[in-house]
Amino acid sequence: MLIEIPDESSSSFYKGQVYVGLKDHVFESSSPIPHATELGKILFDREDPVKPVLLLHTDGGPDHRCNYLSVQASLIALYKSLDLDMLIAVRTAPNASWRNPPERVMSLLNLALNCIGLMRAEMEPQFENMLKSCNNMKSIREKATIFPDLEKAFVDSLEGVKILLGDLFSRLSWKDLPLQMFHAASVEDQDTMVTYLKEMDDTISLEGMSAGELRAKQNLKKFMSHCCVCRRYMFMIKKCGLADCEICLPPRLCHEDFDSLKWLPDPVPFDDGHHYKSFDSVYGTNTSEEHCPSMQKRPPTLNSHGIPFSPSAQTCKTVQRNVFCTECGKPRVLYCEKKIDRSSLIILDRILELYEYSCGSNLQELMKLTTVRVNEVLKKVFVRKNLKCENDIEVPYFSSGIFADVCVRCGTSANLQNESGVFPSCRDCSPEKLHTRQSSTRQSCGKKSKL
Repeated sequence: MLIEIPDESSSSFYKGQVYVGLKDHVFESSSPIPHATELGKILFDREDPVKPVLLLHTDGGPDHRCNYLSVQASLIALYKSLDLDMLIAVRTAPNASWRNPPERVMSLLNLALNCIGLMRAEMEPQFENMLKSCNNMKSIREKATIFPDLEKAFVDSLEGVKILLGDLFSRLSWKDLPLQMFHAASVEDQDTMVTYLKEMDDTISLEGMSAGELRAKQNLKKFMSHCCVCRRYMFMIKKCGLADCEICLPPRLCHEDFDSLKWLPDPVPFDDGHHYKSFDSVYGTNTSEEHCPSMQKRPPTLNSHGIPFSPSAQTCKTVQRNVFCTECGKPRVLYCEKKIDRSSLIILDRILELYEYSCGSNLQELMKLTTVRVNEVLKKVFVRKNLKCENDIEVPYFSSGIFADVCVRCGTSANLQNESGVFPSCRDCSPEKLHTRQSSTRQSCGKKSKL
């Protein structure tokens, strides 16, 4: 939704042009760079010229989480492609997506979906037979790498569904403005957007590049330290305003208006500690996120891992699955008290395909969004909720003996150095700082290791 900003802050912001896009979840993934490409195209195609300041309010999903480096790099590409003077992206707090105005439009879209049955077109028999052996989306993608024609046939079979849904959504209107449809960003358009990052470093690629590899790009790091402010819930980019700057372009705004632009302030409490100061009193001042509620230290609790049983190598073998953090890329182990059957494993694999995991999350967050059968699986399978991206790989990952070796520190499988009695480590992670297998196991299991 492109919000129509009211004349007064007390007026409703819930008005503007709504855009709806339909995507195939198998081959048209939801990730940061397609979102930036699609938004840039929407802004370019409007009759009004692109304004020099862009404010984004998104939900807290991984593809919009503005403290992720991949999202920040995509926003930098959008900022450079539109030649903006300032870009501010904020995200909603966990479980507060309803505060984002476009999320409330979902109730309107549901009207168009009422009493509608959908079915894709039938493909050629050879492609249909290929799909019969696929249990999840990952297996379909793997098949498409072997048989490239499968992807085109699959996408074409869904075209009729997209046309039908697009026609239904186009009949709707919000505040007297008909809903507009947009197409998913093509690979060529995404490559064009990435070229704005390649101007800083030719080796930058958001496809398959980890956060650690992005952080190693010196020119990107230099740009972010010069033009950006990073916070847990917001990311801001602003030109310095100097005409001879070699990092950013001159401002498009006049000097008076540009000088009035300040960084969005962090919450600052009153002396009583129970209320926060008003926006006007802190705007333009230097603030930090030390008072952010989610940054406050919480007292340690018993069973902080959030699992009703002991997470060990044995309870790891009952699932034999792990989930990868979308930010740090490290594998996190899944645990189940008893071995689950094959049908539950198939359901679990489909859940993990749709679930964008980040360290500190847990699978049970999905229970309110899924069916009864899926909830039965989620009641059995757990992941430790007291993990952070800076934590090492868990001991059961190695002691179970069912997973491939990765670096205990960063999770990479490249350039591993395996030494006797020490967890695997890559060349970039110092082995002197790593625990030995024996000491880590004893520390994890405590007195039980002596039994």
